[in-house]
Amino acid sequence: MNIGNVIINLLDKNNMSQRELAVKLKIAPTTLNGYIKNKHEPDCTTLKSIAKIFGVSVDYLLDYIPYENSEEKQLLSDYYKLTEQQKELLTAMIKLMIKQNTKK
Repeated sequence: MNIGNVIINLLDKNNMSQRELAVKLKIAPTTLNGYIKNKHEPDCTTLKSIAKIFGVSVDYLLDYIPYENSEEKQLLSDYYKLTEQQKELLTAMIKLMIKQNTKK
């Protein structure tokens, strides 16, 4: 699947118009339309912004990895809402838990 189809799918699932997404991305609607029609590719910053808006990873946008588990999708969406400091703390906690599990 290409980036244009992924964006269309996300717009549909989130009941969002192309115009609304363009406003959130601070880009012209014609630019977004170019991404959707695969005439242009978004830069890294735009990819990150799209991912954050929809609560998905950039990998999801690029590879279109469907989330089979809605709980995983919600966790990822919640993660993107955290501050950088909170993300670092969460990452440290996860690493500690994994380390503890390997000791058992």
